[in-house]
Amino acid sequence: GIGREHAKWSPVATAWYKLEPEIKMLKPVEGELAEALAGLCPKTFKLVKDGRSKGRQKIELTSAQGDEMELERIRHLSGEEPWEGHFKLQKIKTHFIFTIESTGVMAPEQLFVEAIKVLMNKCDTCERLLLPE
Repeated sequence: GIGREHAKWSPVATAWYKLEPEIKMLKPVEGELAEALAGLCPKTFKLVKDGRSKGRQKIELTSAQGDEMELERIRHLSGEEPWEGHFKLQKIKTHFIFTIESTGVMAPEQLFVEAIKVLMNKCDTCERLLLPE
């Protein structure tokens, strides 16, 4: 059989999407606060020397993409003192991350290509029905 007849024949186990997370710095984090933040979220915030003042350090933003635990920690910290107002976690509304899990019958990459073909055929059908010659 095929997946259209019954779910037991569907090659897709689970498919979902999420929006790309983005960390936005609202104001500088320097000195002792910078050291503390780099200690709490080392994959995302890196300490660098502040070129304007001798010996002081500031935070440089790296990327925590793919590290859900670190992103959740950042989300939680952004609403607490002393971090509130320094940074926020938001989502990029034009960047989607798709995940497709397969049952093993077809590779996830192949499932995606086939799904796009089905979507294109459905769009063509809609276009033909809505714009008769």
